[in-house]
Amino acid sequence: MIRLLVILTLLIHGTHASSQKYFIQFGSFKNLKGLEKSIDGLPSSLRSHVLIVRSNSWYIPFAYHTSNKNALKSKLPLYKRYFKDARIANSSYILNHPLVRNYATETRTQVAPKRRYIPPVKQYKQPLLQYAPPVKRQAIPKYQNVAISPEDNILTNIQPLAPITPTPGVTQAVVTQKVVRKQVEENDVFSDVQPKKYKNFSKQMLSGQHYYLAYKKTDSNPNLLIKVSFGNHQVTYQPVIGEMKMTKANYVTEGDRLYMFADTFTRNGSFSKLDEHRSNHFLVSSWAKGKKLNTLRYYYKMNDAKEYLGLGTSDGLAEILSEGDYDDFFLDE
Repeated sequence: MIRLLVILTLLIHGTHASSQKYFIQFGSFKNLKGLEKSIDGLPSSLRSHVLIVRSNSWYIPFAYHTSNKNALKSKLPLYKRYFKDARIANSSYILNHPLVRNYATETRTQVAPKRRYIPPVKQYKQPLLQYAPPVKRQAIPKYQNVAISPEDNILTNIQPLAPITPTPGVTQAVVTQKVVRKQVEENDVFSDVQPKKYKNFSKQMLSGQHYYLAYKKTDSNPNLLIKVSFGNHQVTYQPVIGEMKMTKANYVTEGDRLYMFADTFTRNGSFSKLDEHRSNHFLVSSWAKGKKLNTLRYYYKMNDAKEYLGLGTSDGLAEILSEGDYDDFFLDE
């Protein structure tokens, strides 16, 4: 376990100075025009606190800059409505990056002076009288009620058939419609789908996905099972088995490399490579300073990771509950 924690520490290398400042960071973006278009959709009360700085080739938008972290907790949900990856971040040198745009100064210069309200003058118009001839009432035809059987009640949104004129001496065939309801077997819900194999790490493979990192016990270290969840720009390491604190970091894919960092992205830091796809997992190698550290297993399903570690597995709904997907499972019903 100590060796794995050292690897994660190399991947997430953040320096914390004594004078930390807190702010609400929306994420890291490559396309400045697309980012500005998204920020223009914010209400003016939220947009007036936004700044954009540039770090290497990345644009980092954030709101507020204060040493009071608790003051930002009530503001964070307002920005998450528009940027779902928004979070409270901290850095002692965020303002040292080149300033690209300051919406606070732009908002103050764009506020128009208030105009005095002048109520409109109501003008009276005399109504025009028009003659309408009386409408003759027509007799409403009576129709015979037709009984509906209980079996027919299960049919909905069926258009009525056109009437059929009987032919003398010919017996009309009665046409019935049979409803066939496909019964979905319980195993279909939990059937395995072969995941798509990628040559290298990419946004399609990572964003919105989660995997299970399995580290098998040795003579000195116990088993370690970690749920690794990828968002658009952030990855979360959540321990399932073993003693380890939950850790979050930013990530970037470039070429055949996956970089993870705390504050500022640099190509000289540690990275990972996708080595091989197997039936129920893939292999990832960790690199630092040009040397390969080790190779780790990332499983698609928790049960397969537990089986590799020699632990008991669960089936059906118990597996969904243990993987933390039960909210979506019940909301879709």
